[in-house]
Amino acid sequence: MRPETTITCMCYSDSVGYPPTILKWSNNSDDDFGKTLNNTATILAIVPLSNNQTYNCKSSSNLLNGDKSVFYTVKYAKGPTSCSVKINDTTQSSWQICKKLSINVTVLCQVNSSDALPGIKAKISINSMYSDLLDSQNVSNMYHVKHEATITQAGNYSVGCQVQNLKFSDITASCIYLPVLQVFAPPMTLPIIQIRSCTADVGERTQENVVYMIECTAPGGIPPVSNITVSCGNITASTQYGNIFTSHVTFTRTMTGQNCTCTAQHITGCYENNTSTLQTNVLYKSTVTVLNVSSIVIENGKIVQFYCEADGNPTPNISIRKGNETIAGNFNGYSLVHNKSMSCKDAGNYYCQTDNGIDVNIKETKQVTLYVLCALQVTSNESFKTFSFKKGNVFSYNFTVYGYPEPDQFKIVQFNQFSNNVIVTHFSLEPPDVSVELKIVSLASEDFGIYILLIFQNGVQTLSLNFIINEVPEVNERTNINVSAALGGSIAACVVVILIVVVVAVNRKYEITCKKKQSKKALKETNTYSELSVSQQQQDRHTYESPIHIRNLSNNDVTGAIEKYINVKEYDKGVSSYENCDSIN
Repeated sequence: MRPETTITCMCYSDSVGYPPTILKWSNNSDDDFGKTLNNTATILAIVPLSNNQTYNCKSSSNLLNGDKSVFYTVKYAKGPTSCSVKINDTTQSSWQICKKLSINVTVLCQVNSSDALPGIKAKISINSMYSDLLDSQNVSNMYHVKHEATITQAGNYSVGCQVQNLKFSDITASCIYLPVLQVFAPPMTLPIIQIRSCTADVGERTQENVVYMIECTAPGGIPPVSNITVSCGNITASTQYGNIFTSHVTFTRTMTGQNCTCTAQHITGCYENNTSTLQTNVLYKSTVTVLNVSSIVIENGKIVQFYCEADGNPTPNISIRKGNETIAGNFNGYSLVHNKSMSCKDAGNYYCQTDNGIDVNIKETKQVTLYVLCALQVTSNESFKTFSFKKGNVFSYNFTVYGYPEPDQFKIVQFNQFSNNVIVTHFSLEPPDVSVELKIVSLASEDFGIYILLIFQNGVQTLSLNFIINEVPEVNERTNINVSAALGGSIAACVVVILIVVVVAVNRKYEITCKKKQSKKALKETNTYSELSVSQQQQDRHTYESPIHIRNLSNNDVTGAIEKYINVKEYDKGVSSYENCDSIN
């Protein structure tokens, strides 16, 4: 019974007998208690004073041996006030799920028998999930309550026990297992290794000399993985938060094909598939690594071979180009071989160009300059030009010649002699072209006439160009009369001309016959100039290596040139002015 609880006990006799018996209650001190209802029953209403106090219901009779007694002992119910929990009868707090899919645990709830009267029952809880009410067994003065549990998932589990008095269920005590039950398990999947870009413009492409973030994560596992090792190139710095490892990496082209590895270790020691591998593919811009020549000189019509190699990842496109023209191409490879027969006009700068899509704004090239041996020629195919200017004007004429070797000497011939009044400048363009400019800063009377430009290669004259500078007549603004025309009318048939060098044009010869002005003896001989000979050039203190010709010159061109009013020139041989030129045949 509970302490300080009033109890009522009835003692009765199942037979009356005669003479009748007398029933009464007494304690250990023979003190009478209770109230007799009749001879067959008595009621005892008492408040026990102490635990284990014994009360006696005694029947008395006048008969011999008629006295009988029934004893009743009062005991106080108690507890439980405390309990304890063990797992598998050990103090082990952590368990591992490795290759097995589950673990079995035995939860033992204990109460000291002296702390619980008359006994206990108990419920076992795992993560607040309670079992049914379980009976106890008294083992060595300890009440034991056992419960078998199967755990299939890793995690932290709180294990507890709730005990209650066997007689009074409202008398309870609780206890929990400390520390919590830990069930460990490694991750179920491989670590995840990734390479992430640190700048948005790079995207997911791994390029050379770009800083990237390498990340390794080992998801899952209880507790989480806390030891991750990454091997990948030149890791510069690393941090690890929980099961995530990060580091900065700068890739180089030599790392292409290498493996970046991530290895994770778990506390269980049974993380088997704990290493992941990522093979690197480092993209880098293609460059021309080999070009068989940088410059070459070949004969006209010979074959030249271009050989070009490039690197890069991905595979580059290689092409041989001249200007905007693609001569040959290999659009998926690391080398290109091309043979080409070269003419004079094929000379120039050739480029081996490579591109693989990395940094598309810059094309990687290497240059080879090709020179083709050939005589000088005029790009425009014009060997004769006519110009008309007024006195004082600037005369300037630009043209292009091509050939190799480039011209190394220019000479101007006017009136059968070398002249310095025309400034000749030239500069090299892309082979085989050379730009030439003829210039007279301010035209004077003596600058008008027919000129021959001699162009030399390696000291040998290989090209001549002919040009005439005509004077545009001046007009009297008041009379609107052509001054030159008026002068021509006044002198009537007397036409003053300049002695010109007459040259052969398309196998035709021109003859000029003149008389010397105011000479006592008429000039009878006819000067015929079919070409300027070497001996004549030597007399002028110059040497010509080949004849000079005016090509494509028509009769009208020559006639028109002579009919101009041009100042008479003096020659080194003492030839004076000539007049009355008879005719041109």
